[in-house]
This record gives sequence, C-alpha cells and structure tokens, in this order.
Amino acid sequence: MQHLVQSLINERSLENRIVASAVDKERRQSFSIGRFTLFAIVVIVAEGVAMLLNAQSYKLAGVSLVWLPNGLIIGALLCSPRQQWLAYLALGHATDVVFNLGSGGSLGTSIAYASFNTLEIVTAAGLLHRHLSPDADLTQARQLRIFLLYGVMVAPLTAALSASLYLHFHDGTPFSQSARFWFAADMLGIATVTPLFLSYHHGKRLSRRSHRETVFQFAILLCVVSVVFGTSTFPTLWIVLLALILLGVRSGFTASALGLLTVIAVGGYLTITGRGPLGLTLNHSLADRTLFFQGFVAVSMVGLYITEVAMTANRAAQSGLRESEARYRSLADELEGRVAERTLELKQEIAEREVIQDDLINAKLFAEESDRAKSIFLANMSHELRTPLNAILGYSELLEEDAGDRGDNSAVSDLQRVQRAGRHLLTIINDVLDLSKIESGRMDLRCEDVSLARVVEDIAATIHPLAKQQNNTFTTFMSDAEAIVHLDIVKFRQCLLNLLSNACKFTENGKISLDVLADHGPEGGSTRWIVKDTGIGIRANNLSRLFHTFSQVDSSSTRRHDGTGLGLVISRRLINMMGGEITVESEYGRGSTFTILLPDARNLRARVTN
Repeated sequence: MQHLVQSLINERSLENRIVASAVDKERRQSFSIGRFTLFAIVVIVAEGVAMLLNAQSYKLAGVSLVWLPNGLIIGALLCSPRQQWLAYLALGHATDVVFNLGSGGSLGTSIAYASFNTLEIVTAAGLLHRHLSPDADLTQARQLRIFLLYGVMVAPLTAALSASLYLHFHDGTPFSQSARFWFAADMLGIATVTPLFLSYHHGKRLSRRSHRETVFQFAILLCVVSVVFGTSTFPTLWIVLLALILLGVRSGFTASALGLLTVIAVGGYLTITGRGPLGLTLNHSLADRTLFFQGFVAVSMVGLYITEVAMTANRAAQSGLRESEARYRSLADELEGRVAERTLELKQEIAEREVIQDDLINAKLFAEESDRAKSIFLANMSHELRTPLNAILGYSELLEEDAGDRGDNSAVSDLQRVQRAGRHLLTIINDVLDLSKIESGRMDLRCEDVSLARVVEDIAATIHPLAKQQNNTFTTFMSDAEAIVHLDIVKFRQCLLNLLSNACKFTENGKISLDVLADHGPEGGSTRWIVKDTGIGIRANNLSRLFHTFSQVDSSSTRRHDGTGLGLVISRRLINMMGGEITVESEYGRGSTFTILLPDARNLRARVTN
C-alpha cells in the first residue's frame, strides 16, 4: 500500500513538472507588450546612434559607415515565432520612415529607404530561419558559415542592388557608389549586432571572468583603438585585431561582438574626421577612407569569428579530455577499493581487475582519440576557414578593378594594401593547417622526377623580385644542371621558398645565394641545397630555438620583422618526411647559411625495403 501511494505521488509530481514546462514554453513564445515596448526603445536608440555615427560622413560625402537597426530586428525575428514577425517588421519600417523624415528626407524617399531595409530584414531572417538551428550558436563552424553567407552577404547585397537602382533612376546617383556603401554599412551592422542579440537572448552573455577583468579588457581595447586610429600609421592596424582576439579569447563571443562595435564607433569617427592610419596617410576622398575602414573591419571580423570557432572547438576537445581524466580517476579509485575489500576472493578479484583494466585502456584510448580528433578537425577545416577570407579578398580585388577602371591609382594602391593584409592572414591560417595536417599524419607526399635546373629557375623567378625590394643581389649555382631529382616538387618548393624569403627579409643591401651540389655516390644520389645570406645573422644562444613551434628569434614587442614562428618548423618536418635534414650555421652580424641535405627518394625507399 505504501509503495502504491508513493508511486501515485511520483506520477502526480511528474505531471506537474510537465505542465509547468509547457506553461513556461508557452510564456516564452507568447507576445509580451512590455518586452516589445522595451525592444522598440532599443531599436529607436540604435537608429539614433546609427544616425549620429553616419551624420558626418553622410553630410560630407553621402556615405554611411554602419547601419545597426536591421541587425537588431533580424535577431528578434530569429528568436520569435513567425506570427510575431509582422509586428517587428512594422516597428522597423515605421522607425525608418520617422527618422528619415526627421533628417530632412521626403515622404516618398523615406518610405522607399524603409522598404529596402525591410526587404533586407525579410531576406536575411527567412534564409537564416530556414537553415540555422532554433538555438543558433555562431561559434559552430557550419552555423557561422550559414550566417556569413545569407545574413552578411546575400541579404545586404539584395537590398544594396535594389536601393542603388532606385537612387540611380530617381536621383542620378552612380550605381556602383551607392551599392558598395549601402552593402558595406548594412553588412557591418548585421555582422556585429545580430550575433550580439542572439548571444544575449540565448543567455550566452559575457564569460565567467570577473566584471573587473572584463572592464579592464574593454578599457585596453578602447585605448588601443584610440591610439592606433588617433595618431599611428598604417602598419599598426594589426594591433587592433590582436586586441580584439585577446578580448574574445578571454571574455567570449559576446565580448567579441561588443569589441567590434567599439572599433566601428571609435575608429570610424576618427577616420571620418581625418585622423589615424586611414585618415592621415591615405590621400583620397572621405568616401574612399570610409570604404577602406569598412574593409579593414570586415577582415578583422572574419579573423575574429574564425578564432572564436577554433577556440570553441578547442574548448570542446579539452572538455572531452577532462571527462576522460575524471573517468580514469574514478575507475582507478574503484579499483583500489575493490582490492582492499576482496582480498579473500582472489579469482573474482582477478576477473574484476581485468574488466576494470579494459575500461582503463578504453578510457586512455578515448583520451588519445580526443586529442587526435582535435588535430584532424583542424586539418579538415581548410574550406570552412578559407572561404570567408577568400570572399573578402575577392571583393577587394573587384573594388581594385573598379578603381583601376576609374584611373584612381591611389585607391588601387590602398586596396592592394588591404589585400596584402588579408593574404598575410590567409598565410598564417595555411601554416597552422599545414602543421596540424603533419601532426595528425594526413600530409601525403607525391614524388616525381624533376629537372634540377627547372626547380632552380622556378625558384629564382620568384625570389628575384623579393631580393630587389631590399636592394639585395641574388645568385644561383648548380654543379650539375642536367641532374634529375626525385621529390615532391610542391612541398619542396614551399620549404626552399621559406628559407630564401627569410634570407630576403633579414638582409639589406647584401648578397643572397642558392648553391645546388649534386652527389652521385655509390649508395645513391643526393643533393645539397645551400641558402646563404649576408644578413643580420643569429646569435648562438638562439639557434636551439630556431625550429621550435611558434618560437621566434626576436620575440620582443619591438621586433621589426613579422611572422608566426611556423615556417621553419613546417619546412624541417616536410624535409624529414622526404628523408632529408635541414642544418644551419650562423654568425651574428655576418649572415646565415641553411643547408638542405636531400637523398633521392627512390634510393631511400629501396634502402628501407631492404
């Protein structure tokens, strides 16, 4: 009887919990006048802030820096049932009309502008609602890729083309000018505000760091942005990206979006007023300065969000490792307890020990598999990491072609700077991916017979322009120009170019040489590739750190030469995979000599087989 009463009580409790959960879900999906009113106030404030940010640039050059309200409304639509969309769309449309009328626009123009913004919001919300999960997590690679494609690229492009056609036929505004600025302003607004809204709505606010630390990090970011965009020159722009990445790593995805808004507000204002690296050093119009700033923010945004995706994957892998470790310790404690309690039951103890030992082995294998999964994940992420950055580079190239057609050589030069910065970031990503492929055992060699002279001529054609940049002379020598070498030409060329580009980087007004010595010995042929320069050299105490991952000879904050510390590491590992070795000799102040000793891959396989 007692058991029956307890069972009935448990069933009633379960029913109450189910009903409470359903009521709570219905309450969250129900339309709240108070919440809608609060959101309307936020939209009005965002519209006012956007008007203030864009007032100076629009007044002087007719361009907009960033447009924030559309990102807010898109976030609200993604977090609301479809039957509530009409209310939010009406709110956004009415707010646009009122603010445009208040800024001096006609009724027809105000309605048209509001309609184009509504088209953009509906396009983005419809596509993202269809492809994103209900609780969208933009720190996942697939969902971030969908958001960047549909929300950041397709929707703003649709609205920009429609608005530009209207402005072209209505006011005579050049189609390309209005399209690129409408697209850039809306793209930045959606890319920063919508992730911020989604993170806040889903409870993924700032990380568990203390508020004092978070405030301190934002203060550092504000100081960096103020200094870089207030007084510095173009090469220091990377410091802003570094500060953003540090903020995201320490405080999470929400802090990253807030940091981007801070960069847009402060850096954009300083750029518009003619200060900073894009205001002081670039001799062109305010419209072009604004476009270059938007391009920099777009590249920073892609790099920052890619870093967040990688950090999320790394945290997931670490969590798996911690769970495996906890399981391992739990099993070990259980094993010790059973040994103490069952000393008299020897046979049963042995059987149980074997079972537990199997569990321990499985737990260890699981931990190792988790670590391998991390490396394999990074190795397979090349498409997901490179695609957004290639889109930015492609857009910059299109802008460069447009500027070239207009004869704007200054704009062409500056767009080339933006492209070089993007390609530098792409090179860093490629180095990290190559290293992860090597570590996970997914790097394959494709060896073939290649003429030694062909390899040297190909390398020389690439290095000659690099050497001339710092007034260096580059020479080559081959002991046997007709020799045939058997190697993976792509990966060997990567290694050799790395050594020669380093020589060009660290040598000024000097000499750089490439000597290739072929050795036809009785045990098989081999070649020595000697790269020699008369540059700054390397101190003896730094030679041991030369081939360490992420290690650089000059790691101080004032170093002149950039780099990630991965090029020599990757080169040595690739040469080792081919059965060779890289050695270095250097005298500080006199220069360095790197030697690649590479045996013929066919003879190496034959010796291994024997």
